[in-house]
Amino acid sequence: MKRSRDVWLRAVSALGLELQWLEVVDAADFDAAFERASRGRAQGLYAPATNLIVTYRRRIAELAQRERLPSVSDFPLLAEAGFMRSYGADLEVLGRRAVVYIDKILRGAHPGELPIERPTRFELVVNLKAARAIGLTLPAATLQRADRLIE
Repeated sequence: MKRSRDVWLRAVSALGLELQWLEVVDAADFDAAFERASRGRAQGLYAPATNLIVTYRRRIAELAQRERLPSVSDFPLLAEAGFMRSYGADLEVLGRRAVVYIDKILRGAHPGELPIERPTRFELVVNLKAARAIGLTLPAATLQRADRLIE
C-alpha cells in the first residue's frame, strides 16, 4: 500500500497537483473520509475500483455529489452508479476472455503456462446527470470522445 501511495504522490506532484490520501478500511470510514476531503478543500475524487469501492459505489457517488466533487474511477459500473466519469478496461470483453481461459484449464491446460493478456479495449463513460448534479459543464471534446453518455 505504501509503495502505491508513493507512486501516486510522485505522479500528481509532477502535474502540479496536491493529493489528499483518504484511506478507508470499511464502509463506516466513508463519512469521515469525505469530511477530511471537505476540510482539505478537495476539488475532485479518484476512487480505484477495489472490492470496497465497487460494493459501496452508490454511497460514494452520493457523498461525492453532496460535496460537489467530480468523481472518477476505472469501471463503467461506477459511472452507472453516479460517478461522473470512468475510464477503464471493457469488463464484458475481459469476462469473455476469462471464459476462454476457464475452458482451456478445464480441458487440461496448466494455468501457470497460459499467457498473461492485457486489455485491448477501454471505455470512457461520462455520467451527464452526475456532472449536472454538481454544477459542472463538461467540454464538448470530452463528450465527443466518450464511448457512452449516461443521461
